[in-house]
Amino acid sequence: MKSVSKGLAILSIVPLLASVVAVAQPQARQAPPQAPIEERAAEYRNSVFHTINYNYLLINGMTRGDEVDEARFQQAAKNLEALSLMLEEGFHQGSAEYTGLSTDAVWEDSEDFFELIEDFQVKAAALASVAHEGLDEATSEFNSLRSTCGGCHRNYRQRVGQ
Repeated sequence: MKSVSKGLAILSIVPLLASVVAVAQPQARQAPPQAPIEERAAEYRNSVFHTINYNYLLINGMTRGDEVDEARFQQAAKNLEALSLMLEEGFHQGSAEYTGLSTDAVWEDSEDFFELIEDFQVKAAALASVAHEGLDEATSEFNSLRSTCGGCHRNYRQRVGQ
């Protein structure tokens, strides 16, 4: 009889323990709602452009007299190539309302815009392919890449302060 009572006592404690454990658990937090894919695409492309700018400025500084760090130069050249391939992904259909630094012309003349991106990709790949030879040998490739920037900035990038 004692063992039956003991068993019943234990069984009656189990639900109590389960409710204590449940109460002690932190409440499940709901993830905040995600921004629309179009807004996230705009954030993505702006991040890619900012990272391109960072790597571009590293190399540009070295070509203009900053201390040359060959390893950093080579990495920045590789980064530019990889980042150039990521650009198109950020121009998600329907993300025009989240323009960031892009003008409406990106969407109005997208064929020309994407041709300019392709040119940048080709020049970034050429720079990356000769970067192992050193900055001096790769400067002409960097200057070639630099020349692609104006076409986009002139027609497809908002001016600061507009």
